[in-house]
Amino acid sequence: MHICCANCALSPLVKLGSRGVETKGLWFNPNIHPEEEYSLRLSTLRQLQGLWRLEIEYMDRYGLEEYLRAFEGHEGTRCEVCYRMRLEETAMRARAGGFDAFSTTLLVSPYQEPVLLVGAYCGCLYSKEEREKARPGATGARRDR
Repeated sequence: MHICCANCALSPLVKLGSRGVETKGLWFNPNIHPEEEYSLRLSTLRQLQGLWRLEIEYMDRYGLEEYLRAFEGHEGTRCEVCYRMRLEETAMRARAGGFDAFSTTLLVSPYQEPVLLVGAYCGCLYSKEEREKARPGATGARRDR
């Protein structure tokens, strides 16, 4: 299961666990910006992993440059590109690991658009700028769409 943050992982992990579904998490989020936010989310997930004894694989690299390069020529569909990037990696690792299925915590996030499996506040540089333009001085997450 792709994990965007510890908060969004809680409900799916509880529900899947109550049904006897074994899960392995994947942290791969080059979209999160700024680096302080990236580090905070990563640290919080590591804490949850320790408390709940979760199995999580970490692709721990703050990948802002890689992330921005992925959008060259695709600026109008940045959310789709971002989700595809993260979910394709999750799918490949699930296949390589012999898993029956894969999912993402993005599906439970109140800041995502489940129809696209993308959202207005994902933590990326673009959505940060959109939030600041929509509400100067705002520091919290908000759904702009």
